[in-house]
Amino acid sequence: MTILNVQGTVYPSKGDRAAIQAVLEPETEEYKYMLKVKVLSLAAVSLLPLAVNAQPAAQDWEVTLGGGGQFQSDFKGSPRSGPGGSFGAQLGLGYYLNDNLEAGVRQALNYVSNGTWSGATRAAIDYNFLMDKLVPFVGGEIGYAYGNRGIADRWGFGPEAGVKY
Repeated sequence: MTILNVQGTVYPSKGDRAAIQAVLEPETEEYKYMLKVKVLSLAAVSLLPLAVNAQPAAQDWEVTLGGGGQFQSDFKGSPRSGPGGSFGAQLGLGYYLNDNLEAGVRQALNYVSNGTWSGATRAAIDYNFLMDKLVPFVGGEIGYAYGNRGIADRWGFGPEAGVKY
């Protein structure tokens, strides 16, 4: 593709305009359907926190889900660019012993495209400061981390703090 760059503006050559338009505006029905599914799924997940508006109370359960990932130019990676990509998921289950004190267990699993994986299982105790919708907390956790390919199994502990909404 031939591109002329003048003061930060990109001007494609005449032969490349059709190729760029085909990439930017795919017209297939499958593409349109998948775009609708993605947008509606994102909207539904975004509205979930609005459905839960109650303060925690004694004998309540709390489930937390989390995840993340990253990748470089290709997910498999290369010797020059590094391992490529990784992704992970976290799951937590907490139980409120009283209105402020929560005991919980948390599990995390992570995978890197070069075949390395790691996990951690932790127990935690948190004190929640009940405010309006924001619930700051402080506490501590202890747990065990493990994995393969040179990841040393080990025990760990430490403080934690954050805000729940």
